[in-house]
Amino acid sequence: MQSTRPEPYLTAELRGDQTEFDLSGATRFNLTLAITLHARAPVFICEEGTFIQHNRALENIGILFTNSDTGESQTGSYVCRLYEFGPPTTPKTLLEPGKTVLTNIQFNGYPEKIKDRGFDMMLISNIAGFETACTFEGQLPAGQHIKYWRWATLEECGPPAPWVTSTIKATVKSAMTWWNGDQGHGKSASLPLEKQPLPIYIKGDGVVFTCIGKKMEMPAQDSMFWEHNKPGYQERLETERAEHAKKNAKKRAAVAESNRKYRVRMAAERKARGEAPWPGDQVSEESHERYLERQAAEAKAKEDVKKDAADH
Repeated sequence: MQSTRPEPYLTAELRGDQTEFDLSGATRFNLTLAITLHARAPVFICEEGTFIQHNRALENIGILFTNSDTGESQTGSYVCRLYEFGPPTTPKTLLEPGKTVLTNIQFNGYPEKIKDRGFDMMLISNIAGFETACTFEGQLPAGQHIKYWRWATLEECGPPAPWVTSTIKATVKSAMTWWNGDQGHGKSASLPLEKQPLPIYIKGDGVVFTCIGKKMEMPAQDSMFWEHNKPGYQERLETERAEHAKKNAKKRAAVAESNRKYRVRMAAERKARGEAPWPGDQVSEESHERYLERQAAEAKAKEDVKKDAADH
């Protein structure tokens, strides 16, 4: 049955072939996000702020997991995202009409790496609300939309450069088939953003899986995994601090010497112009080492005066 929804719009479906999720991390557990564009021509989208964005399907705006036994629902762990100049708003992802784009949703890292490290931080973060022997239903959240998007031009879907991979070439070639004569926008510069948001409709029944295995937990505070528990940690820390202090002292000395030379030059110019000397011009009559000694002596004298005043 053909959809009566006005185009353009996206459909999103959550897929998964695995019926068991091993919380110990012995095997990898993955879900698949399928995105399809329904439109008359290719579009560019910015996925920011939606579950389509890379790795956000397992965050607080992503998949809703419901415990079949208790009925309680939860989303993934919240991740605070920082942007130097604000969140991205430029559409850069090309979608083609009718072509489904599959994205892997990964819960844990590689099992072989877990054996080396002893635990998987990625898995621990993603299974916080899961318990062994419980069955969960996963559904994509409804009501989200793409805020920043625009139509793609024919030029943008043109033949790719020779260095582009064959996979991308096939994608661009497929997108070009959607343009002909009077259809589309023709060759031009990038088109402006559309004012109306691009809706995302949820498709399918989601996924169902049962949690098995011993749930992986964070290593104990006294575990040898943590750097501060390893032999020689304090010695290495003190050595690093001493090296940093030495480097910082050299930097401060170089800056002070540069400032002193500048003041010497300014004092010489004032003297050449016949102007009255400034209080700081006495620096020109002494070496940098003598200047530092005098500063230290003056500071000590001030401290002695304060100490005498406090004693009396």
